[in-house]
Amino acid sequence: MATPEDARALAARLNTTVVHLHRRLRRLDQGIGLPLAQASALTLLVSAGPHTIGALANFELVAAPTMTRIVSALETKGLVARARPAGDGRIVQVQATDSGRRLIREAFSARLGRLAESLEALNIAERAQLESALAILDRVGSSED
Repeated sequence: MATPEDARALAARLNTTVVHLHRRLRRLDQGIGLPLAQASALTLLVSAGPHTIGALANFELVAAPTMTRIVSALETKGLVARARPAGDGRIVQVQATDSGRRLIREAFSARLGRLAESLEALNIAERAQLESALAILDRVGSSED
């Protein structure tokens, strides 16, 4: 029977593995020419659609003035645009431009390609183990805190 200490040791190993994998994937993303904070905000806008500065800041866990600087930098590069939604002129939303969406799609494709290359080295049994582990990780990742 697993003890709380066993679970804690497993949690430590999982954390280390996730951190290392995330670092590796971030290094792959450096090729898009954006600082991490800008790439992260742009990715959110591409995947989840327009957001206000406040919503972006909350999601990215930064202060609104910091997000304003991030958005301004992305806007200068032509990757995002600010717009007022119809019906409420008080709200300003930030949305990815076609250039921003294209950049993130290309970066995501490159990231998946490099990750797939690594996975190709696995044998069938290892791939099956990874599939099973991913199902468990999905459950762990979606559990309420």
